[in-house]
Amino acid sequence: MKFSVTEINEATLVEMTIEGDGVLDFADLPQIIESFPPVDPAKGVILSGRLPIPTYCAIAHHLHPTAWVAVMAPAVGGAVVVQSHKKGYTLGQIVALPKPALA
Repeated sequence: MKFSVTEINEATLVEMTIEGDGVLDFADLPQIIESFPPVDPAKGVILSGRLPIPTYCAIAHHLHPTAWVAVMAPAVGGAVVVQSHKKGYTLGQIVALPKPALA
């Protein structure tokens, strides 16, 4: 798994790519979580990439201590908040992102 990290205002954008043949073995989830890049827990985290749903679930669980977590949804023009501990970020809220981040 390849990770690319970009700081965007109150959030960290983590773009994820499955390397090689593009197939992910779910037995590798512990190693994926161990290799996840460090993020500032006081900020939100936006996840982006074509990954299986169980992988997103495991990563969101790993990020539970962060202020909030959202999943990129270009069709709605931003990222959808899926968990939050910070006032002002609610489940289902769409966080607008700069145009380059949506590409």
